[in-house]
Amino acid sequence: MVAVLGPLRGTFVDPVELSLHAAVRAAEHVLASATRKGQLPAAFREHGATLVFVAACTQIMFSWFYQPEALPRSYAVWIDRMAQMDTRLLTALRQLRSGRVRYGRASPILRDYCLDHHLDPRQADLVHGHIPCSIVHPRCGESCVANLGDRAWRGALAALLVYVPVHALAGVVALVPKLLALQRDGSGASLPAGTSRLAAAGAAVLTAAARVASNSARSSAFLGLFIGLAWYGVCLTRNAFKSDLSLGPFMGSFLAGWAILLEPRRRRAELAMFTVPRALHAAWFGLKSAGLGLRDVPFVHVAVAAAAGAVLVPDWERHVAQEAAATRPRAPSKAHAEPAADDATRALDADAGAAPKLRHAKLKPLVRAVLWLLLGTPEAPHGPEGAAGAPLTG
Repeated sequence: MVAVLGPLRGTFVDPVELSLHAAVRAAEHVLASATRKGQLPAAFREHGATLVFVAACTQIMFSWFYQPEALPRSYAVWIDRMAQMDTRLLTALRQLRSGRVRYGRASPILRDYCLDHHLDPRQADLVHGHIPCSIVHPRCGESCVANLGDRAWRGALAALLVYVPVHALAGVVALVPKLLALQRDGSGASLPAGTSRLAAAGAAVLTAAARVASNSARSSAFLGLFIGLAWYGVCLTRNAFKSDLSLGPFMGSFLAGWAILLEPRRRRAELAMFTVPRALHAAWFGLKSAGLGLRDVPFVHVAVAAAAGAVLVPDWERHVAQEAAATRPRAPSKAHAEPAADDATRALDADAGAAPKLRHAKLKPLVRAVLWLLLGTPEAPHGPEGAAGAPLTG
């Protein structure tokens, strides 16, 4: 019922986006179950997340080039900020594709852009045909390879502002339990011989700091390379075919996704699950804009959410039953049986103490299920075999 009625409420959340997000989580659950059973080819288990991410990024970035309204607004604005591409270039690219301006016809569309970058406006006049790369990336002149390095470097520096806080927060969350465990261990029995608690705490902090620095650098390099490859793919294609139509942005969008290979395998799966709902949202918007009939089908997103709920909810209910069964008080052993009156008293006390535990047991898997649906966290409900659903790896 929640799966059907939830998407009908679009006041705070886009119902289509919510439905697609649920569908992606359901697909992830099905793939994880098939992986545990060995039903997927080894090549897909190894590289599945990488291929999914590349396909999703191709759709997202191509939509950003030509149809940014197909993406969630905040996401499109974030791409604008990270790409650091002059909006006048994007406008010219979109108008060339739509046919509003054409090569061979005089157009002042890039005149102000050239003046702001101290370039000769005559070089960007469409009457001369192909726009030279020195106009597209004036910082690096005609060198597209130099522009690749420049964009990747600047993108990585900008990404540090995003990834350092994210990885630092994750590091603190992982570090606090270790420090609390050291504080509780007053005797230091769990520590190596000759190691004080202060030294162990310092080593834990240094290890966490090194991990935060390493992960932040890796993720920033990934995003920087992503940006650089997007630019390079456009330049490479437009120079090869002397065209500024769809092929260049498509190749740039396709090449950018392969930057994911810089990330570890688990991180690739997380990024794939993050991008797929947005790619599906963009594809959905494109199909509707093309008039392929989705406008005439009422409540398509409701059907999608209902199908996703049919996959996820039964598994969540099974997990609730398992948690409740695990927390029920066990009957006393016959070998240690006591008089009947004492047994009755103890049973009443046990039931009174077990009630809140059972309530918590039912609440905990509900929280896990919600987190799994929205975030895809490792705290996933158990699958049919009783093992936690593993994320798509690749």
